[in-house]
Amino acid sequence: MKLKNIDIHIFKILIANKKITLNEIVKIYSESEVNIKTSLNRLNNFLVSFNYGHISKKDTVYSLHLISNKKPNKSLNNFPVLSSKERINYFLIILAFEKKIKLCSVAKYFDVTRNTLSSDIKTLKNKLLNYNLTLDSIPWKGLYLKGEARDIYIFSIKTILKFLVKKESNQLVYNIYENLINPTIKDYYDKHIPPNLDYEFKKLSVEILRYFHIEIDLYGANTLKAIFIFLTLNKNNNTIFKNSLVFLKKFKQIEKLYIKTLNKLLTSKLLDNNEVMLNNIDFIVISLILLQKKLLFLEVKKNTPSIIIDLEDLFNLKFSTFDKVEFLTLLDISKFNYEYDIYNYHKIPKERFKFPELLVDVLKEYSIKHHYKILSQDFYILAHFLYNLIFNTYLKILINKKILILDYSNNNWIGSNIKTKLSKNFKFKNIDILSIYMLDFFSTNVLESYDFIIYSFYSDTTTLPTNLVPLKDKLIILDYLDYFEASYLVNKILFNRYLDRKKS
Repeated sequence: MKLKNIDIHIFKILIANKKITLNEIVKIYSESEVNIKTSLNRLNNFLVSFNYGHISKKDTVYSLHLISNKKPNKSLNNFPVLSSKERINYFLIILAFEKKIKLCSVAKYFDVTRNTLSSDIKTLKNKLLNYNLTLDSIPWKGLYLKGEARDIYIFSIKTILKFLVKKESNQLVYNIYENLINPTIKDYYDKHIPPNLDYEFKKLSVEILRYFHIEIDLYGANTLKAIFIFLTLNKNNNTIFKNSLVFLKKFKQIEKLYIKTLNKLLTSKLLDNNEVMLNNIDFIVISLILLQKKLLFLEVKKNTPSIIIDLEDLFNLKFSTFDKVEFLTLLDISKFNYEYDIYNYHKIPKERFKFPELLVDVLKEYSIKHHYKILSQDFYILAHFLYNLIFNTYLKILINKKILILDYSNNNWIGSNIKTKLSKNFKFKNIDILSIYMLDFFSTNVLESYDFIIYSFYSDTTTLPTNLVPLKDKLIILDYLDYFEASYLVNKILFNRYLDRKKS
């Protein structure tokens, strides 16, 4: 029984989430509900057939039930469920490590025909073209990776980085997945990079990043780790890369920075006991310059990317140089995630605020316009970054606005509570409270003097008081329970009164 690529993704989603609805699956993995339902049925049949467990459904909620400590059935074909995409991922890691593939060994390993592999190799060659690389066939020896040294290096680092990030960002998912479905890449990696060496590389990555005061995130630490792996695997074949200005065409522009980074790294003595790393220190220095984002700072100071110009115009914002660099870094990570199928398989938390949806819609529109390919999950990360920028910009304006809270409690305790929160937590300065029952005694002119009027429908009342109808543009209408949330109120003011207007 063969599982398709969609089945593998659905399986990983089910592992990551104890319970999940069909709609939540769609938000993680953009597929039609029909295809996902078909995949769930196929996946359930597979799990039952191999006695691995089953998938249950109650109302609209799906749950995965796995048998504890279950191991793959070795009496079956070695890898009865591997799709073409899974095999190609295996080929890519082999090429990143060894620069060659022995087809006879691979065919035997996967228990597939040469015809099946021929189709895989055709797809593999198309993928390699994206790196300006080709495969040369040598009779009785196999397929060899060919191309410029720089292109081989970039392909190798990105492919190794893909494996490291995928595994570490979803550890529980991959531990179960590799145990039950596909241990091929893990087994291959462990064979070439034993656990003790893997730990040593990770530790060295963290120490170097800490020494240079670079944020220790998943991508930065594993970028250095991928370089260490590449250098170790190719320690006898790196002479072509020595003093590799080819990796940094703008080297002259940052020559002083290069020398400064090199000297600082040597002074740290972190590489003193590692001859391979010292002999190829150029790689590490250049990577540190890129991880410090120094080049990116220089670039955005000269030219603001068009997607940022559009966002500044739409929301009447001004990105600082730092904001531009951070936003572009998030975009680069998003592009990498899309290119290498790196999903966060956990469902997106339910949002009480509506702001992410508005910003996600804008970002989706602009990503198409500016030719960025982004997974659904990453739009929410970008949206939260943008929200924070908008919030900090507009809050400075909002705190001086004149606000009237219409209170339906008998002694205005709700309005007083909200006023305290807005004043204490958000530094609002001009807030008045008026009992909704006293509204008739105030003229329209008085009400019009306020920038915002906060009002909530109470009980089963669904119509606005007559004297508020002409003031609709000033009204912030909240649901009953949201009336108690100062943070929700601030978001409502921000996005109702500024962003929606600008969007229209």
